[in-house]
Amino acid sequence: MHLPQRCCTNISLRAHHDSFSNRTLIAIHQQEQTMKTRTLIAAMAVSAGLVLGPAALAQEETPVEMKDVPSPAQTTIKEKAGTDQIVRVAKETRKGKECYDAVVNKNGKEVAIRVDSNGKFLGTHPEKAEQKAKTKGY
Repeated sequence: MHLPQRCCTNISLRAHHDSFSNRTLIAIHQQEQTMKTRTLIAAMAVSAGLVLGPAALAQEETPVEMKDVPSPAQTTIKEKAGTDQIVRVAKETRKGKECYDAVVNKNGKEVAIRVDSNGKFLGTHPEKAEQKAKTKGY
C-alpha cells in the first residue's frame, strides 16, 4: 500500500509542477508583452518628438525696418555685413530671447547674420527659400 500512495503523490506533484510551469511561462510571456508594449510606446514618443520637435521650436520671423532694430544690433549687423548689401531684416524670438536676422547678399548668395538685441553676434546661416517668401525686402 505504500507504493500506490507514493505513486499518487508523485503524479500529484508532477501535475502540480506542470501547472506551476505553465503559470510561470504565462507570467513570463505577459511580462515580455508588457516590455514590448512599453518599448513601443517609448519609441513612438521619441519619434513624435523628433518629428514634431522642430515644428514646435519653429520661430516666427517678423519683418522689421533697420531703423527699428536696437542701435547695438544695428552696429554689429553693419560691421558683419561690411560692403555686402543688406537685403532685409527680421525679428524673432529664439529660446525666449529676442534676436535679429539680417539677410545680406554675399557673392550672389543670401546669408543671414544673426545678432541679439544687445548687439552680440550669434552666427550666420544660409537663408532658406521659404524664409525669403515670409519676409519682405527694402
